[in-house]
Amino acid sequence: MSSKELYVNYCNKHAVALFFTPGWLQMLGGSWDVIYVDEGNASLFFVYHTEKKLQFKIIRNGFLTPYSGFLFPGKVPSVDIQQRLVSKALQRLPNFHELHIDLHPDLDKELTFDSFLTEEKITNILSITDMEAVQNGYKPSLKRQIKKATQSLQIVEKDDIQLFFQLHQKTFQKQQLKTITPLAEFEKTWKYCNKQQCGKLMFAVDPNKNVHAALFLCYDDEVAYYLAGGTDAAFYGSGAMSYLMHTAIQVCSVLGKKRFDFEGSMIASVNTFFSNFRPTVCPYFTISKKDSMLLKMIKKLKN
Repeated sequence: MSSKELYVNYCNKHAVALFFTPGWLQMLGGSWDVIYVDEGNASLFFVYHTEKKLQFKIIRNGFLTPYSGFLFPGKVPSVDIQQRLVSKALQRLPNFHELHIDLHPDLDKELTFDSFLTEEKITNILSITDMEAVQNGYKPSLKRQIKKATQSLQIVEKDDIQLFFQLHQKTFQKQQLKTITPLAEFEKTWKYCNKQQCGKLMFAVDPNKNVHAALFLCYDDEVAYYLAGGTDAAFYGSGAMSYLMHTAIQVCSVLGKKRFDFEGSMIASVNTFFSNFRPTVCPYFTISKKDSMLLKMIKKLKN
């Protein structure tokens, strides 16, 4: 049995994070594979997604896939054993031109990754098992925004990924940035989430049917993820995104999710917005390496 088959069998019997499921990985396109290593009673899966760009083979997270990489099945072993398994897995990677993987925030922070460059990033995770405690923890300014928005806006769910994308684009336009994820990637991701009933598209709408903000939510058995969102700058003062995010958290709590992962953002103002919900700041690692002189030269010229 191949490592990939072993992993699929494991996932058929055990819950794993949404972005590590075979269905999600298959949905991404490109190709995906698994490295399996074990040591006594401890083992490790290394789950990775591969794309081809021109003549280059690139191992990286797919679009709208915040986490990938290492997964310890069963009881997580000691850090020493984890480290040996991680090093073995990295040694068994196939040839590649570039690797860039965002690892899961639950991974032990004492681990090192051999010759790979390591960067620490930040996400924001909120425990949502007690909604009364969650709401009591909101910053006063956030509470005021939510109260204001409830008086003029309605939160609705729509199967309309193109409308969502319009709002998503507007957020980047306001920051004078280019949208990172193409519409086609949102479309196939939403199609998958809708079919598997593991996601929602939520919109904040006023009585005149103006859409103020939009949110793409997905979730697995325990964790909900703010995958992406967008706000129309014309209605920036309405408190729409505050109300929308608050409603999404409520919905996920009712669904029995234990945590809400805001996923962090490259936009500083967005991270500041997340802090209003008083989540726990959680670091995670990105590992990377370039094994192609030509690719290094191309990247250098672009910069």
